[in-house]
Amino acid sequence: MIARWIDWCAKNRFLVFTGTLLLVLAGIWSLRRIPLDALPDISDVQVIIHTRWAGQPPSLIEDQVTYPIVTKLLAAPHVKAVRAQTMLGDSYVFVVFEDGTDLYWARSRVLEYMQQIEGGLPANVHPVIGPDATGAGWIYEYVLEDRTHGRSLAELRSIQDWYLRYQLETMKLEGRLPEILEEVAQVRRDLGYPIVVSPFAQYVVTQATLNVVQGERYKTIPDEIRKYASGYYGKLAAKPSDEFLERANLKADEFVTERPGEHIEPWIPRLRAELGAQANDEDLLLAAFYDKALLEPLKKPAPAYRYGTTPLHELVSWLGARRDIEYAHIRFAGTEMTFSA
Repeated sequence: MIARWIDWCAKNRFLVFTGTLLLVLAGIWSLRRIPLDALPDISDVQVIIHTRWAGQPPSLIEDQVTYPIVTKLLAAPHVKAVRAQTMLGDSYVFVVFEDGTDLYWARSRVLEYMQQIEGGLPANVHPVIGPDATGAGWIYEYVLEDRTHGRSLAELRSIQDWYLRYQLETMKLEGRLPEILEEVAQVRRDLGYPIVVSPFAQYVVTQATLNVVQGERYKTIPDEIRKYASGYYGKLAAKPSDEFLERANLKADEFVTERPGEHIEPWIPRLRAELGAQANDEDLLLAAFYDKALLEPLKKPAPAYRYGTTPLHELVSWLGARRDIEYAHIRFAGTEMTFSA
C-alpha cells in the first residue's frame, strides 16, 4: 500500500506540490485568524457561595447552612458537581457547572435558587456569591506614591478612595486584557527581554497597561523602568530598542556600566590589620558593627567585687543591738535561727 502511494506521488509531482502548497497556505491563513488566548482559562465554570455566621461551630453551620444550600443546588440545571467546605464561622459552597455553560447564566441561576434558600436559613444569615472571576483571573495591583513627600498617608488614602478608585473603575480595562497582554510582549522586546519570573515583571505589566490606557506608547515611563533600562539593576540581557531609548530620553552619562561596588574600597582587610593578628572573627564583627567608643568599656577589666554585707547580716546585727527584744526566731532559705536574751 505504501509502495503504491510512493509510486503515485512520483508520477504526479505537480499535484503533490500543488496540494502541499495549498495546505501550507491554509495553515498560515488559519494561524493568523484562529483566536488564541495567551493564558487559556482551563478552570471549571463555577460559582462560589460564601455564608458567614460569626462565632458558630462548624458542626452547626454544616447542619443549618451548608447542607440546605448543597441539597437545593444539586437540582439546578447544568450543574455537574456541588462541593462544600465548612469552618468556624464560615461556609463555602462551590457550584461547578458543565463545560460550555455561560458564566453569567450560571450566576443568575444560582441567584434564583438563593432567593428560595434564604428563607429557610437561620436569622441574620445571608449567603452571597463570590466575585465575577475565575481561578485563573488576574488581580490588577498598583501603588499610589507621592514622590514630592509632601502628602501624608491619610491624604493618599483619600485620593485613592475618592478619586483614583472611580477613575479606574470607569476605564473598563477588563475588556482590553488581550490588548494589554499583547503589549506586555512588545514592552519586553523593547526593554531587552527582562526575566519574566522576577519582581521586575510587575513593572513590565504596569508599563504595558499605561501604554494601552493612554493610547500612546511610552508617554509615561515609571522610574523603575528607567532604572532597569540604564543598567541600575545589573547588566541587561539585550540592548533596549531605539524607540524606547528615544521616548525615555536616557542620556549617555545615565547608563551604569560597572557594578555598584566597583569603586568601594574593601575595608575588611584594613580593619583586620588594625585589630592585629590576635583578633578573632568575633572581634572583627564587633569592630565592623559597633563604634570604638562603645567597645572600649568592654576591654577594661571588671571592677573587683568587695564583700560588704547582706540583708540577713544586717538583720542579725540589728537584733543584737536591740536590748528590748528578748526572743527572735528567723527562718530564711531553709535555715532557722533563734535568738534569746
